[in-house]
Amino acid sequence: MPQKDIIFTLEATGFYHLPLAFWLKDRGYSVRVINPLATKKMVKSNIRKTKTDKIDSNSLAWMAQLGEGYSFEEDHLTSQLKILCRHLAFLKKMVERLKKHDQSLEFREIIFANDDINFLPEIRAHSQEIISILEKKIKRVAERILKIGEEIPEVKYLDSLPGISPLLACKIYSEIGRIDRFKQVKSLIAFAGIDPQVSQSGNSLNSSGRLSKRGSPYLRYYLFLAARASIRSDPELKEYYLKKKKQGKHFYVCLAGVSRKLLLRIYRVLKDKRNYIKTPTLENL
Repeated sequence: MPQKDIIFTLEATGFYHLPLAFWLKDRGYSVRVINPLATKKMVKSNIRKTKTDKIDSNSLAWMAQLGEGYSFEEDHLTSQLKILCRHLAFLKKMVERLKKHDQSLEFREIIFANDDINFLPEIRAHSQEIISILEKKIKRVAERILKIGEEIPEVKYLDSLPGISPLLACKIYSEIGRIDRFKQVKSLIAFAGIDPQVSQSGNSLNSSGRLSKRGSPYLRYYLFLAARASIRSDPELKEYYLKKKKQGKHFYVCLAGVSRKLLLRIYRVLKDKRNYIKTPTLENL
């Protein structure tokens, strides 16, 4: 049997499954990855509350036969891009927290202003020094991300969309990866976690309007950033945003709607492998 016909099924366990997934893929084997929420639901469907490695393995094998999960197609370049983008987000979060901490120290200096010994200026200087170092690191990481993005054609397609900068295009692609792993646009929307929660009982089907927030929180955040920028640069999306706002929708609800429309465009340009061209039927997928 050819190696590509042998399918290995792994459960997504943060980043722990990645070394094995890459090892198998690099040697020509097919790899499928299943969301642990799906496997948990499968185990819970069993009447007996029994959980063993053998039962988990059988559940994964059964779900693989049903076509659950997605084909692991991540390449080394995309993986590097994802690591760098997430590292950049981590560094920015650290700087944000340090700046808030520095502000609180600045406010507390008033308490010790007349004391003979005031240790807060020294602490603040140390804090500002760390912030300065991190900001330089952030700049270097961003430059490296853009350099990798130049080698990926799909990044240029995303960059052609209104509201998406070259750096943001790299970030979005690092989370989406190869678009072929999403059979339809609904799968990509669900992966971003901007699909509405749905509850069904019998013939009754209700949507709460709240986002499922399943999938990649990074992609969801990047889309919200792109949505905020696009309503300033794209008349169509701006009109949609203002329409929802007039209906009394909350700011984040309006932004989620814009994010979804933007994701439809992203799916289209990645599928067609081309730059964005505004057409009246673009979003009628």
